[in-house]
This record gives sequence, C-alpha cells and structure tokens, in this order.
Amino acid sequence: MASDEFMQFTLGSFPKTGELKEECGLPWGFSVAPLADDLQLEAVHINNVVRCSDCYAYVSPYSTFSPTTWACALCENVNDISSDRYVNPNTRRELPELQNSFIEYIVDDGDDESLVDPSPSEIPITVAVLDITGSIDTISHFIEALKAAIDALPECTLFGLVLYSYNIGIFDLSFPTPRIINLNIPSDENSQVNLKLEDLMASDHFLVRLGSSKQRILAAIDSLYSLKCESNLRGLGTTMDYLVQFFESYQYQENVHTRVLTFLSGLPNYGKGSLVKRPRYIKSDSEDELLQSILPTNEYYRKLSTDASSSNINISLFILPQTEDGELQYVGLPDIKYLAMMTGGVIRLYNSTTVELFPEDIFSILCQSFALHGLLRIRTGEKFTVKEAYGPLYRDTMQEDMFHVDACNKFTNFTFDLKFYKAEGLSYQNKAAIQIAFAYAYLAPISENETRSKIVKRLRVFTVVKPVVNSISSIYRSCDPDVSISLLLCKIIRLILDEGFIEAESLMKDWLTILTMKHADYILRRKSIDPTLSRYENMSDIPYLVLGLLKSKLFPKGIVNSDYWIYLQCLLNGLSPTLVGRFLYPVLRAYESTSTIDFDNLRLNMNDVIRSESNIYVYDNCTSIEIFSTKENNAEKIKHRLVGGLLDERLGIVPVNFHVLDAGSKKLTINLIDEESPDGMSIEQFLSMLNVDVKASFQN
Repeated sequence: MASDEFMQFTLGSFPKTGELKEECGLPWGFSVAPLADDLQLEAVHINNVVRCSDCYAYVSPYSTFSPTTWACALCENVNDISSDRYVNPNTRRELPELQNSFIEYIVDDGDDESLVDPSPSEIPITVAVLDITGSIDTISHFIEALKAAIDALPECTLFGLVLYSYNIGIFDLSFPTPRIINLNIPSDENSQVNLKLEDLMASDHFLVRLGSSKQRILAAIDSLYSLKCESNLRGLGTTMDYLVQFFESYQYQENVHTRVLTFLSGLPNYGKGSLVKRPRYIKSDSEDELLQSILPTNEYYRKLSTDASSSNINISLFILPQTEDGELQYVGLPDIKYLAMMTGGVIRLYNSTTVELFPEDIFSILCQSFALHGLLRIRTGEKFTVKEAYGPLYRDTMQEDMFHVDACNKFTNFTFDLKFYKAEGLSYQNKAAIQIAFAYAYLAPISENETRSKIVKRLRVFTVVKPVVNSISSIYRSCDPDVSISLLLCKIIRLILDEGFIEAESLMKDWLTILTMKHADYILRRKSIDPTLSRYENMSDIPYLVLGLLKSKLFPKGIVNSDYWIYLQCLLNGLSPTLVGRFLYPVLRAYESTSTIDFDNLRLNMNDVIRSESNIYVYDNCTSIEIFSTKENNAEKIKHRLVGGLLDERLGIVPVNFHVLDAGSKKLTINLIDEESPDGMSIEQFLSMLNVDVKASFQN
C-alpha cells in the first residue's frame, strides 16, 4: 500500500536539528487521510499485537527482533517478547503487522486504543431537518435530494424527519398516514420550548427503522409537496437545540452515533441563534469592515455545536439560498458554519446552476464509508511532536498526542505542524518514525452493502519511517510543494480570522521572500537570485501556488461574499493537498484527441495555450471542471475517458461544464493566473518583485 495514499509530508527527509529546520525556510509537517482507502482487514484482534512498554507504539515492519527481544521503531526501547505469536522467526515474518506499514485490526472493548465509548450502538441514526420557508421550487429540490439520501442510507438506519419555520414540525413515522406534531418556537431568544420531544411521542415513533418503514417515510416526504408555509421565519437555532437536548437525554445517548442532514434556504432569523439580515456582498475600502463580514456575530452556534459534538451528533448543511431581486440571499454561514465544522459534517452550497446536481451529490456523499466518533493518536518518539493540528478535529485536553474526530470520510485530510522538543532534534539519528493509530466506529460504503447492516469498531495503524538529513539541499530535494502550501494555507486562514487580510497577505509574501533568500544564500551562494526556485524542479511550483493564493477569493479586493468565503474556508478545511494545490493553481490539461489519455500540463497563461496544438482542454479548479473542445469531439466520451479520474478524487459531485470551441479558437474562459488581472499582478511581475525584495534584503 503506497504511503502517499494516507500520509503526505511537506519534507520527505526530516531536518536533523531545529536550527536546520529554521534555516531551510520550509514548513515541517504532514497531512493524513486516515480513511483514504479500504485496507485489508486482518483477522487479528488488536489485543494480540504487542506494544512497546515505554511509548506504547504498536509493533511494525520497522521493529527489529532478536531471539528474545524486539526494539521499538519509534523510541528504540528494547522490549521482551512476551507473546508466543512472535517467538518463531519463521512464522513471525509472515505476520500481517510485520509485513504492512498500513494495517487495520479488529478492536475489542476495553483495549487502550478503543473508543471513548466502549460499546457504541451498532445502529446508525439519521435525522433530516428541513427548512420549509423556501419557494415551491426550493422545497421540490429539497424533497428530491432527501429521497436520494434515503436511497443511500443503510436499511438498518433509524430515521427521523423534522421540519422548521416559525415552529417545529416533528413527524410521527409509525403511522401509515403522515402525522405531524407542531411546536411553536418562542420569538424570545432566551425562551425555551416548553415540551421535550420525548414528552410528545415515544422515541420509536420519532426514529423508525428505514428498511421496514421506507414506504411510510417516502409518504411523509411526498406530503411536503402540498405543504404551504407563508412565513419567512426560520428557527434553525431553536430546532437544532431541541434535537441536541433530545439526544442528550436519549436513553442510549452514550452509545448512539447520529447524523443530522440540515436543509436550509435562507438566514436563520427567528428564535434562538437568530441572525441579522445583511447584504451577501460587502463592499468597502475598510479592511476591518471586510473582516467583520466573515466573523461570527455571536457564540450561539459555536456553543450549540460543542454540545452536539459531546452527544456524538454529526451535522451537515445543505444550503440552497433563495433569491431576492435576482441575487442569492445571505444565509449566515459565518455563524452557522460551526454546526458542521465542529461536528465533522460537510457544507454544500448550491445555486441555480448547480442545484440539478443536488440529489446526485447528497447520494454520493452518503454512499461513502464513514468513520464516526474516532480517536487519532500520533506517536513520534521523544525528539519531536505535533505543534498544531488543522482540520475537522480537536485536541484532547488531557493527552497532547490524542485528537478527537467526530466524523470523517475517505477524502478527509488532517494537517499537522511538527516541532522539535529540543534544538538538537534528531542529531543522533539517521531516521525517524511516526506512528498513527486511528480508532473509530466504521460505517461501510454502499459498495459493501452486505456489511452496512451495523456500525463496527476498527483500528487503523500507520507507521512511516523517514530519513534524517543534515543539509538544506537534501531538504529542498524532498520538498512537496502541495503539502507545504496546504499546511501554510491552514495557518494563513487562521491568521486572517485572527489578524486580518493585510497581515496574512504580508506574512505570506514575507515567507516566500525569505525562502527565496535562503535558496539564493545556501544553494546559489549569493552568485545569483532565482525567484523561480528552479534549481530544484520539485520546488518550482511554489511561486505559482503562492501567487494563486494571493489572487484567490480568500484575499478580497475591496469586496467579499461572506457566505462564499466561509464556504471556501470549510471546503479547504480537510481537503487533500493535491486538491488544495488545484484550488490555488488550477490544472490545465491539453489533449490531442479522445483516443489518447496522454496530455500536456499547461501553465495558466495565453502563450502556453496559443502554442498548444491541442483541440481539447480540461481545466480543473477543484470546485468545477471546465472542458473546451471543438464540435466534432463527443462531450460524454471526453467526460468518461479524460475526466473520470479527476471526478473520483473528491467528495460528492463536482459540476462539469462543456464549452464548444470554434476551429482554431483558443478563447478559454478560465482564470489565467499567470496573467495580470484585477485580482493581482502577473507571474512575471510577481517574480520581479521577489527579485527586488531579496536584493534589498541582502543589501540591508
């Protein structure tokens, strides 16, 4: 199993000392996608696998054995062989844990790496929460998407259906004919809904088995077509608080894993967590005003999300904003984003051109394998450790090497910044190891329908060994630009929210200037300055990625779309380094014909496009794929043969748009980042500026 399917490092070779790490100018860390692909499940109970008595790392292919002892790959502690499983060297070498760096085990209750809850429910719960204040078309889109979701869920699922507007409508799904019980939402944000859900109906009337109740559920969903709501008041905050309280008191609360699919068409403006209407676009010369537009206005949804996480509730938001005077309305993502970000959910933002993908998109998302209620432990030995963590996870308050993962899928990535405990670092080592243990409750994908009948406990163990080097040139040769920029982007987004756009942009430029200085100083011996960093081919993408970041929507030019900025933040939070790189500097591929899969990668400038003799171009900017081709090429054939691999790299369904080119035409309506535009300077201007800044720094 290739390691880069699961773990990617900014530096393929680790710096020997803290001083060398600082001098190289590159970030040191890694990205891990713990559910990236299905591993061979070994019929080995984890309790039978030995662990180091000092650091508690699991035995791995990098452990060394003598007749009576074995040495830990992480801390080098020598352990006695305490299990008959490892005594015979002939049978030992065939053991799966000594053959595979990436392995998955069966987990027993009570194991040290077991879940916090030792006995999670085997039955998944899904509750759909629908905003019924939208237009007839919006409600119709919600209904079709919800039906697709039903088809994607395991039949063992316990399913509930809730509506909200100025009141909360709870379906009693035990009746053959749909029956709704309504609760009024107090307009006062500080008032409570008087009745608890369990006082209104028995839990087995609210949550019913999908397989045996599917026709009743579909009848309830179809009844929404005739439901009329004249109100434009949305009590999302009160509704979610009501659900969280229910699951907090649910008799099996400590054992359940609940997914909440939340459908929203406008701003939550009623009851608890009500937000104030404002324009979708904020135009201003004031950086503070632009920054305030992407910051939360209160702490309500953050606190509610913390409570939801504590109750093992995973919330996803599916948003189709209503229009007003032809413009999409503001929905308050700066506040409500926490519902998904802090519980491991996803946020999908649709518009009039992408809404047709809504049913297919939600079906695709729910068909994936899911890890729920996970614990991710990172063991690094005694020389270095994790400094910061980024993505949809949070650090344990008691154990620094432990991180909680409410939910993730095969595409979810977590990014970690590394640091040395002491300046001497790895001075006495020529290699260093990292081991990740990921314990989780597993819901199989739809492709494994026979195993989707219950949630099971799994443990994945990844062990990676990297060389330790003592030269900057060796570090530069091992640099992965996408992973490096992905880690920096995590820091930049956090910095924007804390310090503002100007400070973040300045520090990003300063970082590249310092890196170019160090490259000129240590590699070129100050004989020249090379802002392209082309001495090492693997580093030559860095200036392009940085320019792409500075010209992206993350750095507004006097105008910011608050909802879309937050959507991008949430999209990038957990995205793979490859797709982060593609978002910052899109891929432009040129094909000769549909009969070949060979292509040329073009830079994003008109010269490269004009020089190309191709008549098929595929442009992938992470959020959409644009295909440009002459009429004689079959659009579906292009999509199937040339774009299929790109579509498989991300969660859900990405829009694929076809554009017909006139014969000999090179007019591609794409973002040519290398060219000067209202978003910023050209690559030539950018590199020239870098050259001037480095010269000035050397002179000073």
